[in-house]
Amino acid sequence: MSSADGYTVLRAPDHRKMRWLNGGGWTSEIIAWPQPDNWEWRLSVADIEQGGPFSVVPDVDRTIALLHGNGFSLTVNERPTVTITRPYEPFDFSGDEPTNCSLLDGPVQDLNLMVRCSSTPRHLRFVEIIDIIELVDFELAIVLSGRPHLGDHHLSRLDAIRPGADSPVVIAATNPEPATIAIIT
Repeated sequence: MSSADGYTVLRAPDHRKMRWLNGGGWTSEIIAWPQPDNWEWRLSVADIEQGGPFSVVPDVDRTIALLHGNGFSLTVNERPTVTITRPYEPFDFSGDEPTNCSLLDGPVQDLNLMVRCSSTPRHLRFVEIIDIIELVDFELAIVLSGRPHLGDHHLSRLDAIRPGADSPVVIAATNPEPATIAIIT
């Protein structure tokens, strides 16, 4: 983690990585706010190696989006199955409901936002940076592709930016390569 005026950079190698209890994949926790064991909202990346049931997380709203791989299908509480094959398209569902995941063709990586129902709602959106972007009123931004920079900080895939003071955060793409980021608002 490195700090600068108005923001903190959470470096990808520092994310807490945990094996799933069912052995089907790994979670890299980017942030659990305000504390890892008592969070109101949590953002993580999952590397899913095999299909199976998701953990039930009571009183939590979940958003999931494919990052890499050929996709997966989710069956939430025996409703019609939803197939997710396009990266960066958020899918919302309740952590209260039993959810089963089937991989379409090999392992996948996804982004997961979990928000306790009792806290302020958070939303996940994806933005491509061609030149520069100025971020205000956000909780976290995470680099998904490209090598953008933030002042003197060169950012890598899965590095995250946490705002500090009320000053805007300006992220610039490294020309000619655009960057894609996810933003939690």
